[in-house]
Amino acid sequence: RQPSSRLATESPGVSSASARAARSGRKRSSAKPAPVKGSSQQDGGNVEEDLARARTHLAPAGEVVRSLQVSLLSWFDKAHRVLPWRKVNALADPYHVWVSELMLQQTRVETVIPYYKRWLEHFPTLMDLAKATLEQVRSIWAGLGYYRRAENLRAGAIHIAEKMNGEFPSTVEDLQKLPGVGRYTAGAVASIAFGLRAPIVDGNVIRVLSRWCAVGAPTTTKAVVAWHWEAAAAMADTERPGDLNQAMMELGATVCTPKQPSCNSCPVAEWCLARKAEAAGEGSVMRFPRILKKAPPKQDERDAVVVYHEDRGVVLEQRPDGGLLQGFWDVPECDVGNAQTLSHRLGGGKVARLGAVSHALSGRVQTRNVYACEGGLVDPTEDTLRQMKISEWRGKPVGVQAKKIFQMFENWIAAGRPRLLTQAVLPFAAAPSRVVELE
Repeated sequence: RQPSSRLATESPGVSSASARAARSGRKRSSAKPAPVKGSSQQDGGNVEEDLARARTHLAPAGEVVRSLQVSLLSWFDKAHRVLPWRKVNALADPYHVWVSELMLQQTRVETVIPYYKRWLEHFPTLMDLAKATLEQVRSIWAGLGYYRRAENLRAGAIHIAEKMNGEFPSTVEDLQKLPGVGRYTAGAVASIAFGLRAPIVDGNVIRVLSRWCAVGAPTTTKAVVAWHWEAAAAMADTERPGDLNQAMMELGATVCTPKQPSCNSCPVAEWCLARKAEAAGEGSVMRFPRILKKAPPKQDERDAVVVYHEDRGVVLEQRPDGGLLQGFWDVPECDVGNAQTLSHRLGGGKVARLGAVSHALSGRVQTRNVYACEGGLVDPTEDTLRQMKISEWRGKPVGVQAKKIFQMFENWIAAGRPRLLTQAVLPFAAAPSRVVELE
């Protein structure tokens, strides 16, 4: 880990005048936000006018940018959340930042924390991860979703160990050569772990920047996307780029939230054009940014059959490579209405319907009608099918949906129908289930 003192020596940052003003407690800049013109609540704003105003407001090295930097960092030093991967006013471990950033993609902080701690218990260093098997990695990640991220972490660790002599890449360009690392993740690692002035743009940063400049054009517009990176780069031009990037994300996560933002306690409210517009009766702060509605999730309904035997355990099926949850073990599935046929193919008997479970994935909602039967594989003909006892599959990678199914199965066992194999589902007793129906 590199010493924090390198931050100041590697890159000059906020002007000495601004820094002295912040330390002495003098009154902050009197720069006034420009008036909001051209942002229509109905059409989301004129792109050219919005961006022209935004570039004037957040001009690189301008007075507003410098004032925002000083105020944000001062607030962040006092108000930041304590997170296991976070270092404030110091360079963080690049491996820790990399792992946390991939885990945080599409996932809430409070959900990530226990997974992050468990990950470091099993893979405390990059080399430990490089030596791990894919099944071990999938098992530790199981339940966090978007499993390709775990596979990318392992592949990246192997790449660093074998191609880079174990030296973690330290530039945005080299970081983007790692599997699954795009511009955002590369910028996060480069700034937080190496002190480079690399911008980052995520959902929180988009919301903060859009409100600061009252940009009402859709966030997916090509010109708006480019401006967000441009503005983030201007903000990252500071002695503490990693902390500044984290401060913008922290502001979006805790103050400048999508709904009911805490504008009265915002440390940079005086430079926010959306706040100024709201005070002038021109519409709510929450109309920024303008995010186009997503298509409704697809519905995916299938039957799932738990085939069990008192001595041999439960039949599980390993998902094929290249598909969803590749390599994970799951309850065998079939089209709706074919549960009995699947049971016979797996060596089971007459099925009993237990209920249904639902699980939301990106862009789809999976519903599984859960059936159970006694029996099992005497001589399995498919390599992907195995009947396992608890000692065999306790450490196997199993997805959230399978855990929900096993919880429902345990409920059925506990209800006395039947008594067989109660011990097989104990590891999944705490798995959350959206729907538990006993018939």
